[in-house]
Amino acid sequence: MSNRNVMQTRLDKLREYAVLLRKIGKAGILNPDLTRQMEALAGFRNVLAHDYLGIDHAKTYDVIKKELSWIESYTEAVEKFL
Repeated sequence: MSNRNVMQTRLDKLREYAVLLRKIGKAGILNPDLTRQMEALAGFRNVLAHDYLGIDHAKTYDVIKKELSWIESYTEAVEKFL
């Protein structure tokens, strides 16, 4: 029972990043495309944080190279809002 509660708590926390990004998008801070991309990156972040023993380093490097512009766009949008 305790393990199930711990897992459910972790699953809820995993969802929070995507929910937070969706709320930021709905508030108009991020455009819809950037919101979707950042939600996908939040999912990738969860893989990195919780499946660190099974990380494919080549895939991780490719994602970082390809998605860095989205991260920069996110930073710029948040800075503009602040």
